[in-house]
Amino acid sequence: MDDPWAGGINSGQYGRIDLDGDEQEDLIIYDRSSNMLNTYLFKDGKYQYNPDFRSFLPLSIEGWILIRDYDCDGAKDIFTFSTGGMKVYRNLSKPGNLPDWELVANPVYTLGSSGIINLQVNITDVPAIQDIDGDGDLDVLVYNFAIGGNIRFHRNMSVENTGSCGTLEYELVSRNWGFFEECDCQLYAFEEYGESCETISGRVMHPGGKSLLLIDMDNDGDMDFMGGHEQCDEFYYLENVGSSLEAKMIQFTDTFPSKDNPANFPIFPAGFYDDFDDDGINDLIVSPNTEYSLDRMIDFNHSSWFYKNIGSNELPEFDFITESFLQSEMIDVGENAVPLLVDEDGDGDLDLLIGSNGVKKGQMYYGGLTLFENTGNPANPSYTFVTSDYKGFSSIERYNFMPLAADLNHDGAMDLVLASTDPSNASIETRWYINSGKSPAGIRSIENYQILDLSLKAKDSPFFTDVNNDGLNDLLIGKLTGRLEYYENMGNDDIPNFILKDTTFLDIDDSYIEFKKNLVPFVMDLDLDGNDDLVTTDYNGSMNVYLHYKINPEKQERIILNEELMENGTSVLGHHTWITGGLIAGFKSPILLLGTIQGGIIPYKNIADNSIGESNQVTLSIYPNPLKDSNMLTVRSNSDGQLLLFNNLGQLLENPIPVTALRNLNLEIGYLPQGLYIFKIVDSEGRSDEKKLIRY
Repeated sequence: MDDPWAGGINSGQYGRIDLDGDEQEDLIIYDRSSNMLNTYLFKDGKYQYNPDFRSFLPLSIEGWILIRDYDCDGAKDIFTFSTGGMKVYRNLSKPGNLPDWELVANPVYTLGSSGIINLQVNITDVPAIQDIDGDGDLDVLVYNFAIGGNIRFHRNMSVENTGSCGTLEYELVSRNWGFFEECDCQLYAFEEYGESCETISGRVMHPGGKSLLLIDMDNDGDMDFMGGHEQCDEFYYLENVGSSLEAKMIQFTDTFPSKDNPANFPIFPAGFYDDFDDDGINDLIVSPNTEYSLDRMIDFNHSSWFYKNIGSNELPEFDFITESFLQSEMIDVGENAVPLLVDEDGDGDLDLLIGSNGVKKGQMYYGGLTLFENTGNPANPSYTFVTSDYKGFSSIERYNFMPLAADLNHDGAMDLVLASTDPSNASIETRWYINSGKSPAGIRSIENYQILDLSLKAKDSPFFTDVNNDGLNDLLIGKLTGRLEYYENMGNDDIPNFILKDTTFLDIDDSYIEFKKNLVPFVMDLDLDGNDDLVTTDYNGSMNVYLHYKINPEKQERIILNEELMENGTSVLGHHTWITGGLIAGFKSPILLLGTIQGGIIPYKNIADNSIGESNQVTLSIYPNPLKDSNMLTVRSNSDGQLLLFNNLGQLLENPIPVTALRNLNLEIGYLPQGLYIFKIVDSEGRSDEKKLIRY
């Protein structure tokens, strides 16, 4: 795959713009499901994922984004939703420089019958912002804000008033552009025939979100209409038989752009028209403009439909090319990717399991586990797709799979725990599959499990970890509302029993100010100092770290990562992300993998510089390394200290071992299976050094 870690795509909104100042248009994708911006540079004839450039975009994007040049200066600007209707960022970028923006309108105003008012656009709509009347400035079409049905035409009077297209001066000139009403799915009323929604259906049946797109399909000088509705599957086309100043529609079709490959799918199709393949001719991308697949009928693994324009800009003709534009070059398992790094096959390296709603059975999508096997070795990992239905788990016909690995029976082997949702009543069931072998692959049968009573609710996120250091796995639950609950394991090795001890662990409570709902916890030793750290993500797209959270929980302080990128608006990480982590060869510290609503995986590595001056450096040596056909390892350090040993999941395997400076310490490690390990020395002043051991 070209860009495996691009994070997936569910409900993408697409637009081209020059991001890096090379006078070559790149690509922005705003995903409504996660409220997240992704950026791609166009290099060597193809798009290359480069998330760095989203930090140079206005981050307060929400609901929808359209990239248009409103002031005719050759640099495309950004239109997006605002609580007042919509707002506009002017592009101040210069060739050879990074993007630069100025907020020039928030909200945008229009002249109505009673004076100047906000130009209202619903957050769930995608308006049409194009030159409708042919005078060179950008006009706006939007459905009736309150009840839908009719389309309102806000004409830009910039050219009329100033002679140029440099301003945003709107006037409401029509409350029924095109002389038609959308009444219901596949039901339009046309004024040409004396129809209205009241006469043919009694009323407008649904005033929900709508998408609009205008293209002059027949080169007759006026704009034809394409659009979708959030409760309908069809992408409708209505030809304009009127003029550029007075549009008129008299019929519709639901087989656009062709009968063989219409842009119809569940649910709410939205179209985006731009030169997506960089051949000088505008193409069409259609995607579902919805946050969730509420009925689980959307194939979010193939939700980016690309139609190449094999005609011209003057007379478009669309040919269907792919239903997974860019998605085919990334890990995209559908909706809600919950990753788990675990040695699935017991060969000593970390494989990747991903829970998601991505397995189709009949017309519905159910939960499944996707397996990427580490087919390299502990020194050189390489991941290969194996299956999208690991062990046939989709046969249980549940959804929202959350896989966890935990040694619940304290036998030294990681068990598989799977939380999933029952489609009949939305209840969450947690199944414990006891390991019968050396890895979760030791599952004897998916029918052989025990039920854990964890009292999980919708969108809760559990994580097993030993909070009180008694040797048993306790339970942390990140709640939908944003708080963190701690359950102590009061059972034994055979029967765990989780009892609620703290409803706001570490004072992490419901927060409506910071909007921290969808809390997801994850615990590992991030800095390899022998103390577990807690990581959380939440709805506002931030990542919080609570270092050494067990040492002094009453005075625990959090570190907010990416805080400089956070604003009230677009998420840096997305509205809901799930975390896993481990030690992967090639990285100095443990890495984190974040699974997204969009069905993809985003990796994060630690770039903190913890080095110290060369003259005061503590050094550690271990040999032989790699260790093969031997169980004896020699450790040596130039300083007294404590030796820490970690496995590839960042878990401390032994109590700290005293080390004397310049003396060999021989360790018998025959009990360690093959794999990657970290040895770390820490002296009394906190100085440290670490070495990776590969055991074959």
